[in-house]
Amino acid sequence: MAEGVQASRVVFIAVGTPAGEDGKIDLTAVLGAVGEIARVLKEYKIIVNKSTVPVGTGDAFTRK
Repeated sequence: MAEGVQASRVVFIAVGTPAGEDGKIDLTAVLGAVGEIARVLKEYKIIVNKSTVPVGTGDAFTRK
């Protein structure tokens, strides 16, 4: 993960987002990918979330 993120200008997140029995989207894989990227991020990168997630989910990914 670290090598790929460091070598890229744009990082795509494209993971499964299955719906649970209640119809809500399971964001576990997306949040896991975001956490991994954040741990190895050393400079500005464009992060593209290509997964099917509810509108506004990206707001939770903003690192202060």
